[in-house]
Amino acid sequence: MKIRTQLLAAALIALVVGLAACVSIWHAAAQEDAAEQQQQQAQAVARELSGLLALTHDFARERDPQSEQQWRQRQTAVSLALTAHDSVVLDSTEIRALRDGAARLTLLFDRLADLPPADESALVARRRELLVDQLLTDTQGMADSAYRWAREASLMRSESELRHKRITLLAMALLMLLIAGQAALGFRRVLAPLRALSVATEALERGDLGARIGNTRSDELGSLSRRFDAMAQALSERTTQLEAAERRIRAIADNVPAGVVHVDGEQRLQFANAEFCRSMGLPIERLLSLSMRELLGEQDYERSRGPIEAALRGQAVSFESAPTRFSRPRYFYNQLVPDLGADGRVAGAYALVQDITERKLAEMEQAAAKRRLRDITDSLPALISYIGSDERLQFANGTFKTWMGLEPAQCIGKPLIEIIGPELYAQRKPYLDQALRGERVSFELESTALEVHRHLKNEYIPDVQKDGSVAGIYALSSDVTAMKLVEQHLAQLARIDTLTGLPNRREFDERLAAAMSRARRSRRLLALLFLDLDRFKQINDTFGHAVGDEVLKIFGHRLLTCVRETDTVARLAGDEFMVVLEGLNTPAEPQLVAGKIIEAMSRPFDIEDRAMTVSTSIGIAVYEGNAETPEALTARADGALYEAKRAGRNTYRDAEALTA
Repeated sequence: MKIRTQLLAAALIALVVGLAACVSIWHAAAQEDAAEQQQQQAQAVARELSGLLALTHDFARERDPQSEQQWRQRQTAVSLALTAHDSVVLDSTEIRALRDGAARLTLLFDRLADLPPADESALVARRRELLVDQLLTDTQGMADSAYRWAREASLMRSESELRHKRITLLAMALLMLLIAGQAALGFRRVLAPLRALSVATEALERGDLGARIGNTRSDELGSLSRRFDAMAQALSERTTQLEAAERRIRAIADNVPAGVVHVDGEQRLQFANAEFCRSMGLPIERLLSLSMRELLGEQDYERSRGPIEAALRGQAVSFESAPTRFSRPRYFYNQLVPDLGADGRVAGAYALVQDITERKLAEMEQAAAKRRLRDITDSLPALISYIGSDERLQFANGTFKTWMGLEPAQCIGKPLIEIIGPELYAQRKPYLDQALRGERVSFELESTALEVHRHLKNEYIPDVQKDGSVAGIYALSSDVTAMKLVEQHLAQLARIDTLTGLPNRREFDERLAAAMSRARRSRRLLALLFLDLDRFKQINDTFGHAVGDEVLKIFGHRLLTCVRETDTVARLAGDEFMVVLEGLNTPAEPQLVAGKIIEAMSRPFDIEDRAMTVSTSIGIAVYEGNAETPEALTARADGALYEAKRAGRNTYRDAEALTA
């Protein structure tokens, strides 16, 4: 029989017995209450009738209105007492008799009251006496009946009380028996199996996965016991699987090349793998008894407190740490992920701790190397840069700011044309294209930036990858302005007479050849004047070479004042000078210039507070655009000079005139 059915049947029986007991108790109690009310009503009627009897004597003696009024009030009270609790009466015949007697008392009292008080005839007196006696007799009889009624009601009340107590005791006994039966049934059918279930549950809680109940009964607890045994069996199998899974997870975690940690909401360690134990230098038993504050120490914990609390608030965070608890520098990269429960609340946090000491030290060394390289490149008097294949600047040293007036950091990633401008970019574009094709390029060019003109020597070295592609260009630009100026100065020195500042023989030969070419093209005349100073050796011997040099300087300067800017004046050697006159219209024009020169030289030369007289002889040769060479033209002018010397000096001779 099912426990549920048995319990329902027992409950139904208990309900029926209880209802019957309640009905019986209620009925007995109702009878007891009715008897008590009858007793109280009878006592009240008896008291009122006793008072009415006394008032009847008073009225018969006094016969005043007050006595009459009191009698009537008491009689009304008797009538009311007889009608009270009319629904619970002990003897309806006796009550009706009392009620009828009360009505008769009223009639007798009315007759007595109607007798004239002044009439004292024997008949009236006799009638009054009879009425009084009748009234007193009836009242006394009613009082006696009321007292009997009260005694009977008291007896009935006692019987009702006894019956009430018996019924109550019987009901309680039945209920106790029913409860005892139910208890015995419950112990046998419910408590004993529950006790066995409790013992098995406690054993299961202690970790005894082999605990079983073995109840084969067909009731609910038997079914529950079999389910418990099945659950225990499944739990045992599941625990075995979980232990195997935990061993696998532990093996995986212990072989991860990083620390794996789990902390609860109180920041206490709940799990740590072998790598973390090794990194901390503590056994797992010691670690699992520590909080994060105790593990890290006060100083390191305060540094990591913010990320830890953020993870426990539900945020995924990562940060680097450098604990001070180790004897040598150690660096770790920490990733914290919140452990969210099924309800979405944070139960703790998982942490992946990677030892990045080697990488960090390498990065620091690399950063130091970069700083050294930056310091070195910034100290070099050259612009060093790296340009990507997209022609965007990726590196520039400090010279970049000096030359371009731009902070290198602000230019990184920008196109080269935007940084240096279209003009400078156009100068370099062909070389950039060539270098980006994988060719090493060296070239020189002149650039102006920040109003500074520079001669630059540039080296573009392609950054060729293993696959042959060009990732960018290493660019080195050196300022060779000073060297160029020196070169120009040396070249100038190679073509200029250092004493007079006039072109020397080398420069003169090139200019003469170029002038003769122009004369042939323009079909204009050209004249060559060959000059020397008369008796110049005597000036050197007499006054010294310093004075002689001053004479040559003044002579050269006066020559320049006698010709056009387009003409050429040169010093060949010693006191020999040459003048090239271009764009002449007639052969006579060179003679005019020669006369002008002779006249200019006739003015005294003021040197060291002395006035010196210097003269010159001039040979003239005119070129008319034929095939004559510069050497032949020079020889003709030299011959004319020789003739001027023979003519007494301080004069000129024209080679054309000599040959005519």
